[in-house]
Amino acid sequence: MSQPPPELPELSPWSRDVAVFVDAENATWMAGEALADLLERVADYGAVRHRRAYADWRAVGSPAFLGDLTRYGFELVQTFLPVKGKNSADIQIAVDVMDHLSRFPAVGCVVLVTGDSDFTPVFRRLRERSVHAVGCGPRSVLSEVVMHHCTQFIYADSLVRSRARPAAGNGAHQRAAARRAIEGRLDARELLLKAIAGVDREVNPATIKQRLLAANPAFDERDYGFRAFNAFLKAHPDLVALRVDEHGTSHVRSVVEAGAGDPGNGNGGGPGGPAAEPADPVQQALRVLRKAGWRPVEADVLLGARRAILDLEQDRAWPALVEHLRDRLGDRHTDTELRKAMVLLRRARLLHSSGSSPEGEPLWRAEDGVSDAQALDRIDAAMAARARSGLARTGQELSRSTLELLVVGPADEERLERLLEEGVDEADEDTAEVERSAALGALPPAGAPLPTLPELRAALAAAVADLAVPTAPTVLLERIRLRLPGFQPRAQGYRGFVDFVAAHPDLATVTYNSHGTAFVQAARRD
Repeated sequence: MSQPPPELPELSPWSRDVAVFVDAENATWMAGEALADLLERVADYGAVRHRRAYADWRAVGSPAFLGDLTRYGFELVQTFLPVKGKNSADIQIAVDVMDHLSRFPAVGCVVLVTGDSDFTPVFRRLRERSVHAVGCGPRSVLSEVVMHHCTQFIYADSLVRSRARPAAGNGAHQRAAARRAIEGRLDARELLLKAIAGVDREVNPATIKQRLLAANPAFDERDYGFRAFNAFLKAHPDLVALRVDEHGTSHVRSVVEAGAGDPGNGNGGGPGGPAAEPADPVQQALRVLRKAGWRPVEADVLLGARRAILDLEQDRAWPALVEHLRDRLGDRHTDTELRKAMVLLRRARLLHSSGSSPEGEPLWRAEDGVSDAQALDRIDAAMAARARSGLARTGQELSRSTLELLVVGPADEERLERLLEEGVDEADEDTAEVERSAALGALPPAGAPLPTLPELRAALAAAVADLAVPTAPTVLLERIRLRLPGFQPRAQGYRGFVDFVAAHPDLATVTYNSHGTAFVQAARRD
């Protein structure tokens, strides 16, 4: 009877050999310094001993791309197309990946460079075999799907060539890149806070890194300017404490008290930890917007999403709109970007509820008759006002230099000054639709006298008389308009309805929840 093969010693995935497979027909963007950067990154997991690239090289036909692959030691595997237009490289790569795992037991990390979601079953099998599965591809809905089947994912635009590419246009790309960098640091901070949740003792930094990758396979500290993970941890002293013992071994522990949430507001440290570096004004403004559910995205994403919705012949429910945008724009933008765009369109009143489906789902339509420039104006005005009022609660002001990095439209000086002074107030966002509603009372005729201050106070007092709990401002606005048809706070010199209520603290008080939503209730009478 044959003897079973001897058991191989268990090797760490962080020290095994690395095999890189490039689907060259779907990854022509992987060339030059980007290819070198990728190899440098994955070298952290071991020696990159196996390098193969697959294509019908007669069809790819890029001498520069072929030269780069050859220079970096890739074996060029020719795949033939038995049927025109059919990519035969996929099956060949899948077979070779599994063959390498059986023939080369030292391979503990497999890197697949492709923009194709057909490889998700391969990634699943790799993870099941405890192989460190790394994907690399462009930002798209498909890549976002692939990412969650990997142990780690590398976006192509985070590699050297894309980072070094000069931005074009009137500065919008540079501003968007600067904003993305700040948002990336905020995202990384939020991920770190989640990764240390429940960690009540000192652990190895690799444990925290694994937790971060489990939450977001695309995390890489180098994308945020840190050459090593320990440097990333040291940059967050209000969240974690890093200690190196006498043997040179690193240990990390959380300094955040359980249930304390994110202690870092940019102005101090958390419990038990030293103070963090003060947040820059743009970072502080983005924090305010995040708490209110606003996530800026690039103008091309917003306008592309709006045009795609305008092209629809009938109104659709929210999930159907998301699916429609995936079909139209998913090859260029991620699902996360498309969802952010839809939220901004809705917040700026460019996406309206138009009724309900037979199943009771709200239906949505894009507002027609609005130019691209007007749409961007409306989005930026609403966002600027929300940032301005949110910062005001912490005693800060929204400056022009900060607003310049927040806006998604043009950032010329005249437009920025206008946005600083105009726009829907953050607290008015919930009442803007009501203020425009003709059903709540017709506007007073031109030249009609405005309500006097006693009349306004009497209407407000009657509106809040029976309020036992904090109530949405829209409810009060409706009540006041029953007494004063066509009442418009701005016509009376107020920035908005909540501003009008706040001006009469002896009659009513305004409070805000954790998301920045305003509520009104009758003032306490002791």
